[in-house]
Amino acid sequence: MAEGVPPPTELVGIAEIATMLGVKPSTVSGYHSRGLLPEPYAVLACGSIWLRSDIEHWRDHERRGQGWRRAS
Repeated sequence: MAEGVPPPTELVGIAEIATMLGVKPSTVSGYHSRGLLPEPYAVLACGSIWLRSDIEHWRDHERRGQGWRRAS
């Protein structure tokens, strides 16, 4: 693997983030379109990708109390 490139397991897209948060992918897409998610690591033709650690930090420290809810 190239130096400075995160391993594939550290990269997450909308579906993985939804699983991490316990919400629907459409909810995560809404967060992204409203600028509520951290900046993506990269934007690819198939969509944006984030570092898992960035999303975990956002989930644990920045998102709580701002109205997010788990999917039922």
